[in-house]
Amino acid sequence: MLAVGVSVGAVVALTSARPSARQAPAAAQSQQASAPQAVLSKYCITCHNQKARVGGLALDTLDASNPGPHADVWERVVEKLRAGSMPPPGRPRPDAATYLAVATELEVTLDRAWAAHPDPGRIGAVHRLNRTEYANTIRDLFGRDSESLDVV
Repeated sequence: MLAVGVSVGAVVALTSARPSARQAPAAAQSQQASAPQAVLSKYCITCHNQKARVGGLALDTLDASNPGPHADVWERVVEKLRAGSMPPPGRPRPDAATYLAVATELEVTLDRAWAAHPDPGRIGAVHRLNRTEYANTIRDLFGRDSESLDVV
């Protein structure tokens, strides 16, 4: 009987603890969602702003939570974060976990933006071959020069 009372008490304690456990991840997610912008504001925007434009880059006018419209810029930012090459030596730098978290968050957001509005590039890949391309294709397919084939 005592074991049943203890186990019921443990279940009640665990059940009552769940709402706070759910609230903690939600708070962490909201902090994590703003993490890229906060990290950029702290470490990057001092040099990469409209006024200084170090490296021809201004991040103060771009939104890290919506990188889709400027995906090329954000891809370069992710590349620099993954390499740990920015900020330059001598400047305050985030720790490795922060680099990883911000780069991952930006990549995930970029991937979502691309999935929502894919840009596959040029679709008209079929085109008429010129004489050189035709001759090379015949040579590659049949192992012979096109001049040696009897074409009617």
